[in-house]
Amino acid sequence: MIITTLVENSIGENNELSNEHGLSFYIEYNNKNILFDTGQSSIVLTNAKKMNKSLSDLDYLFMSHGHYDHAGGFVYIAPKLSDETQVFVGEGFFNPKYKLIENGYKANGINFNKNNVVNLNEISVTTELDDVVIFKDFDKFNDFEYIPSKFKLKIDNEYILDEFKDEIALGLKYKDGIVLIVGCSHIGIVNIMTSVIEQGYNIKAVIGGSHLVNSNEERVRKTIDYINSLKMDLVSFCHCSGLDNIKRMEKEVNNFVVNYTGKIIEL
Repeated sequence: MIITTLVENSIGENNELSNEHGLSFYIEYNNKNILFDTGQSSIVLTNAKKMNKSLSDLDYLFMSHGHYDHAGGFVYIAPKLSDETQVFVGEGFFNPKYKLIENGYKANGINFNKNNVVNLNEISVTTELDDVVIFKDFDKFNDFEYIPSKFKLKIDNEYILDEFKDEIALGLKYKDGIVLIVGCSHIGIVNIMTSVIEQGYNIKAVIGGSHLVNSNEERVRKTIDYINSLKMDLVSFCHCSGLDNIKRMEKEVNNFVVNYTGKIIEL
């Protein structure tokens, strides 16, 4: 499989590409073309073109959760999609999402609705699709991972804690296990990975956002220890992981690969 990072916060050696706070992976796997997340703007289109990755012949498009930096680019991609492209989101994806800021609440979600999505599939439970597993509904297994209270849903004019029930992750079958692709891991990357393992899957690699940014030392330390205990072939956290944490993991995490806009990972 080939995983190309079309959008990430940072930029690599290719100065022709553009970066932004967001995430998007183009995945070539078992003769399928897959897009996981879309970034927040039209950058995903321009970067895909410059890297010779066509968005008009995607088999699947997955959006990990309903935040602007992971799904905002969809409105730019939608006109380019084939009539055959199947779009997958987690149930609850379209709920209005907000962030608590100093002066009130700021919209933090998406600017489209179900009517804008052709071939929409809303996933409520873990689902297998060919050699792809769509993971949904992650359990809580520890007391050191937490969802920041600033993330809210607006339901019946009330702002309530967003528990990210809509979040999905992707499993691509590889060797005797899977490569796990995650978006932001708001529920906690350890919770997500433990949930996947509890469902009987062996994680051989993990790529995506770990949401360790602004986390305390205990959470970072325990996450690194857990990741190393799995003895994976590759670990590549990025986006919402925090620059300091990425630098630390580069030194302390076994088989760690730094990710950035334009990075190509082959497994």
